[in-house]
Amino acid sequence: TTDCAEQSVGNRAGGGSPQQEQPHQLSPRRSTPSKPASRAVCSPYPLSYSSVQTMAEPTMELAQKLYDRNLSRLLDVVRQGRRGLYRVMMDSTGLIQSISPCRLGPPQPNCFTFYVPGNHEKPRFGKPNALCGVQVAMASFLEQDVAKVLRSNELAYALQQHSSPVLDRAVKVKVDELVSRFGQLPEPALKHQADLAKTHRLQSERQAEEKRKVWSEEIPNFEQLLRLEMEREAKVKARCG
Repeated sequence: TTDCAEQSVGNRAGGGSPQQEQPHQLSPRRSTPSKPASRAVCSPYPLSYSSVQTMAEPTMELAQKLYDRNLSRLLDVVRQGRRGLYRVMMDSTGLIQSISPCRLGPPQPNCFTFYVPGNHEKPRFGKPNALCGVQVAMASFLEQDVAKVLRSNELAYALQQHSSPVLDRAVKVKVDELVSRFGQLPEPALKHQADLAKTHRLQSERQAEEKRKVWSEEIPNFEQLLRLEMEREAKVKARCG
């Protein structure tokens, strides 16, 4: 121990400085690369309709196309003119999935009924008791717009009966716009009534002409009838003999 003490004193006398402790340096933290943010687009429509949407197409334009498709399917049932009751099934976003004939019965989930008179009259919508949320609003809009389209078609036919080039061009533009959106439109009720009236008039004229022909024919007298009878008997005897 004495030697160690002397060595320690000698070090101090020789000007040796004690070793200073170096502060602890933290190693730099490795930063993990951040993942790029996802660019997924959330669509309110189901995946079955995601192929229709494109990045260049605005959402409102897509929604308008899908709504026009709904309206076109209902107008197509009216155009076919088959009288009956139909069940219209929607998905959760209000898009029509199927339209099929049905009978009266308890309401089915996500469905409403659609009655077509079949005589060019306005179709009737059933109560939306089995619909919910967006489906109720969609069915209400469809009911209003079906009536508007049919009424516009009736008005266009009525206006086309007048000889006005300017009016005819304006009507044609409107009708072409409806056809481009909803396809072939149902036959107007006014046109159907006009066709029935024309057919009835032609039948009445034909019957009147037939009556005039009958009354205009000369009625044979007794001598003519006797001669015709004798000629008939002679033919019979010649055939038998």
